[in-house]
Amino acid sequence: MVLDPQYYDLSVKDQVYAYTPQGTDWYKEVYNNATTQDYHINISNANDKGSVMFGASYLNQPGIIKTSFYERYTARLNSNYNLSKLFNVYENLSVSKSTRLGVSSQTDQGGIPFDVIRQHPAHPVRDTSGNFAGRVGNFPDVRNTVSRLEKGKNNTTDSWRIFGNVGITADIFKGLKLLDDRHSLKFTVNYGIDFSNYFVNNFSPAILEGVYQITQNSYYNSYGEGTTNTLNNLLEYSFVSDDHKIKVNGGVESVSYKFRDLSGGRTDYVVEVPSYVTISSGGALAGVNGTRNNWGLFSEFGRLDYGYKDRYLLTGIVRHDRTSRFKNGGTFPTVMAAWRISQESFFKSMLNGSQTVNDLKIRASWGKLGNQNTTDNPYAAYSTYGPQDLNSNYDIYSTNTTVDQGFSVINRGNPFLKWETTTQMNLGFDATLFSDKLTLSLDVYNKDTKDLLDNPPGILAIGEGTAPYVNLAKVNNKGLDVSLTYAIGNTDSDFSVSNSFNFSIYKNKIVELKDIYPLGNDGERYTNKEVRIAEGRQLGEFYGWINDGIFQNQAEVDAHATQIGKGIGRLRYRDVNGDGVINEGDRTYIGSPHPDFTLGLNNSFRYKKLYLDLFWYASIGNKIFNTTKWVTDFAQNGTYNRRTEILNAWSEENTSATIPKLTLDDGGNDEGRSSSYYVEDGSFLKLRTFRLGYEFAASWLGGNTLSMYGEVQNAFRITKYSGVDPELPQTFRNAIGIDAAAYPLPRIFIFGVNIKI
Repeated sequence: MVLDPQYYDLSVKDQVYAYTPQGTDWYKEVYNNATTQDYHINISNANDKGSVMFGASYLNQPGIIKTSFYERYTARLNSNYNLSKLFNVYENLSVSKSTRLGVSSQTDQGGIPFDVIRQHPAHPVRDTSGNFAGRVGNFPDVRNTVSRLEKGKNNTTDSWRIFGNVGITADIFKGLKLLDDRHSLKFTVNYGIDFSNYFVNNFSPAILEGVYQITQNSYYNSYGEGTTNTLNNLLEYSFVSDDHKIKVNGGVESVSYKFRDLSGGRTDYVVEVPSYVTISSGGALAGVNGTRNNWGLFSEFGRLDYGYKDRYLLTGIVRHDRTSRFKNGGTFPTVMAAWRISQESFFKSMLNGSQTVNDLKIRASWGKLGNQNTTDNPYAAYSTYGPQDLNSNYDIYSTNTTVDQGFSVINRGNPFLKWETTTQMNLGFDATLFSDKLTLSLDVYNKDTKDLLDNPPGILAIGEGTAPYVNLAKVNNKGLDVSLTYAIGNTDSDFSVSNSFNFSIYKNKIVELKDIYPLGNDGERYTNKEVRIAEGRQLGEFYGWINDGIFQNQAEVDAHATQIGKGIGRLRYRDVNGDGVINEGDRTYIGSPHPDFTLGLNNSFRYKKLYLDLFWYASIGNKIFNTTKWVTDFAQNGTYNRRTEILNAWSEENTSATIPKLTLDDGGNDEGRSSSYYVEDGSFLKLRTFRLGYEFAASWLGGNTLSMYGEVQNAFRITKYSGVDPELPQTFRNAIGIDAAAYPLPRIFIFGVNIKI
């Protein structure tokens, strides 16, 4: 897409003129050329008694949208100490302080990237008095984007995070000299903590910009903190001999999480200076809120690893988990086996000394994993109650003047909720070939996930409380992963090359779907207007009408099925069911966001001390639903900015165009409907990383090693997609592959220096 605000469509019906304003270029006003600073230092020391490492880092990352940024300070301390031959103590601690200012993106006509696309180019940033200008007359209903960013530049979020663990290990056999060195028995007690908090500062000023006359300002603060405590006890026995390797361990783990938050706000601030605005300096109270929640998990687990002559390998794992979220526990076993066939005498005799196959291992595994994540409700199996001023207060004593607080259902629970379970089977092999120059890995897998957890919207007749979580579907994924590495030379050679290639392909299918989502045609169920799910289909496929191009003449219009608003130059929709009428029954699946396959390639070149590293990535066959085209390609939806391609819209002299004839009234043709017009090929090839560096011994550092490099991330891409970037960084309305003007991925330039002392 060409985001060029120097063109704007001043339309009259069925005509268009290009207007080139002399005013502000909105795109340049909103986006930054950001420079990131990232510094690291590590100091370590080790001896027979133990080791210690201290590290510190600083990151300052301006966003590519002005005023947005992320800043973080981090300190780390890792150490271990041998108290005796019996006991070793250790700790790992990381403390970080961050400040960030984000901007909204990929929302329903509310994100900054979408607004800057829609912004009228003739609309100035400031008026003649120097104040921020606002919408007037028939300008589009979009707030001044630069004003939004400038007035929100102090709305930061500050966070602290403390993450670490401490433990003690008793090497029982070694410390007490009970058995020889082939045997080992260790007992470890480990405690971990993950604490994080946030403080949100948000001020919404009065807006006096054109037709936007919002005189009331508001301010609120929000504080929240969460702590995860983890305690585990592990007993491990191992035995190593010439032929046998055995390791058996088992233990228990307890995880608990607690969270609380508090928020409050006021309105009607006389002065909007940031240093003056506090909760106490405002006028009317805007509300006070606070919540608490917690959850817990208790697990018992065991593992056995056995190897015979490094030829036959076997692993068995079993764990039993109980969670506070459900009323039932879950048991999840895993079995893995491998055969290093290259160690067999018959295989070696087949090779007869040839270096064609240096190592060959065949692998197989089967296992189950459980998921208990009900993200927004840790009490999903239980109904929770609370006060609600408008719904649960009652005039118990019939005074007609006072009410007493009551309670109603806040979250509706599901006592039959159970673990989401994934069962996966994997077959594969690893091979090293041609004198260790070529390494090949291949994996084929089949994965079934049943009892998927979700809380789809409920019908209004369900009564009070949010819709409960349910186990709603079974999904199958099967695929193939291939990794291939070829190397020439080694670190002792003047010149060496290493190329690593990755190939992945998977197929996704909904095997079972419970009667949860509202029903549509042919049994499909919808999650939003662009996406449908149905048994036998892939997750998140796009759904709508098939666009068969543009009506070229009256004969085509007359011959086509009954379609409201059809006409010359208008979009034509396919009569899928052949009933002669374009209606709801003609909707069908119009594309999938899942790729046919993905590719990755790492190139590494070394010549003496000079090195070059490249990382390529490609996604082939995935589709993207480009919702921004409703704004950029059609004149009838308002006086928004358009992309320059609209100047090449259909006309009687330009019948090969893909954009329909410009009009302010499509006659009810509803060209904003979900259709294949918005579905594009999202395939792309990217050079994600380009790094060039040099290593040399710096005599001025006493012979220690110095390395300098320059790096470009997201260097370039090749794609037919018309949007900003086919690699969408996030989901939209719980669906993938929908482009609603996502926050674009930046091109990053990095210069680095590494010193080894």
